[in-house]
Amino acid sequence: MSDSLHSQTSIKSSKRRFIDLALRSAAFAYAGIALPALPKEHQIHRIENALPDYVIKAIKLANKTKALYPISGLEKSSEQIIKVDEMIFSPESKLVITRLDKPWIAIVAKKIKIADPSQWSTISRDMDITAKRGKDQGNGESKRGAQGDTDGRGNDGEHGEDGAQGETGKTLELPHIYLIVGNFETPSGRPIQAPVKLSLNFPGISGGNGGNGGNGGNGGKAADGRKSASNVHRCRRTAGSGGTGGNSGLGGRGGDGGQGGGGAKITLIGLSSSIETLSYARISNGGGDGGNPGSPGKAGSPGKGGRGGRAEFLCGSGRTGRSGLTPNPSHHGHGEKGIIGKKGEVTAMTVQSLAELFENGQTIDT
Repeated sequence: MSDSLHSQTSIKSSKRRFIDLALRSAAFAYAGIALPALPKEHQIHRIENALPDYVIKAIKLANKTKALYPISGLEKSSEQIIKVDEMIFSPESKLVITRLDKPWIAIVAKKIKIADPSQWSTISRDMDITAKRGKDQGNGESKRGAQGDTDGRGNDGEHGEDGAQGETGKTLELPHIYLIVGNFETPSGRPIQAPVKLSLNFPGISGGNGGNGGNGGNGGKAADGRKSASNVHRCRRTAGSGGTGGNSGLGGRGGDGGQGGGGAKITLIGLSSSIETLSYARISNGGGDGGNPGSPGKAGSPGKGGRGGRAEFLCGSGRTGRSGLTPNPSHHGHGEKGIIGKKGEVTAMTVQSLAELFENGQTIDT
């Protein structure tokens, strides 16, 4: 009887462990983390195997930003390395990283304390940072009026130049994010049992909008026709017609929208308990949207036709030349929308200890 009860208890315990493993594995899949939810002994790494040497060196040399780093409401940081003993999140608080021009950012905490695990705590990039717009381009050259005539007819005006194409919008890439945590606790120091509402918000930055195309240049004015020549007896030379004005230049094509930046590559490093908690994090690191295309420039003005040659006594005047044309379509078109950036990678690594990262450096009191 005793063996039967023990067997039933063992089966129930195995079922509970299986369900728990399945739930945590599902959470890792949701977060985009490739490692299993329950790291095994052979998956525990030394810190030098989890981080590049240059990152380890920089973290060790960095002074701790604060011994205690309270985050209440909205807290902004421009530091490349945030190194603290305890980071404390108030309910619905957010840490915003504003320094995005570095190749990597490290957030290193011996402990992250969360006042209310049922309320969201967020670490995010600055969502107000945008990629630069492409430059608007210059106008096409307008042409001067034509001079002289050919066999009495005024010379035609030159066509205006087309406007230049707008510049392509810029792409801004995010730094690699390293989140390194020893343990998650309540403010009183009790371990937090997963799940916990933690959001890591590092989507790619939208591509910059394309610049506008330049306006087309104006067509040149045509030359006047040669005047007539006459004496008292007869018209010796008829007046020439005016030349045709130059066509207007087309508006330049709008610039293409810039490619969206890739979502941040995120590496999660911690002790086994913190990696288990991080497996429930809501992670947003999809690619940024492509930039909008620029508008085309406007066509220039067509040149005026030349005047007919003047009448002279017995000779009549010449015909006025026609004005140049405005091409249809009047521009080279809009640019194209930029393509969406790539989704970032997320990896997680369990380490034996974080002590090595805190060996050097002093605490800055606040």
